[in-house]
Amino acid sequence: MKPNPPIKAWKTISSRVVFEASPWFKIIQDTVELPNKRIVDDYYRIETQDYVLIYAKSSEGKVLVERQYKHGLGKTTITFPAGFIDKDEKPLHAAQRELLEETGFQARTWKHLGTFILDGTRNYGKAHCFIAEGLDYKAEPQQSDMEELEVSFLSIDELLAAISKGDLSLLPGISIMAIATNPLFEKLQKSIW
Repeated sequence: MKPNPPIKAWKTISSRVVFEASPWFKIIQDTVELPNKRIVDDYYRIETQDYVLIYAKSSEGKVLVERQYKHGLGKTTITFPAGFIDKDEKPLHAAQRELLEETGFQARTWKHLGTFILDGTRNYGKAHCFIAEGLDYKAEPQQSDMEELEVSFLSIDELLAAISKGDLSLLPGISIMAIATNPLFEKLQKSIW
């Protein structure tokens, strides 16, 4: 079998922001030159803030989840604690802040599972994923008028049933659950605190 030639990067000729809804996202139109010299003048990317996603486990092995209405879905769904990383904030600090703000819990142990991109074609959604263990309830959750949620603990079997029924349907949540519970991924987990 003949070896494949190296894959070449595209060359960005120009970029311009065509829409911005700060701090949520902006849409960028690139003009790019492909390796075959073809010019594409309408390649769109979506930029958002990085965010954290947290798989928090109780000492009994149950998982901390949130039930909340997601307008993009038009329904209430089960999610994991998550939120945007503030400017100049480290991902771990954002995860600790979001867990406390949304659920009222703090964790004694944190493991970084990795940083993953939701959509590589549009560069949309960079998630810094964490496992939080040794949970202690510290304060009432802080809920905004756009983020009404219920906090509860579910077993793995209950989470699997929720996925099966479509009650947990967001891919980032299903992905973090798969990574956090799959022994093959244990080598990725790095204790950081």
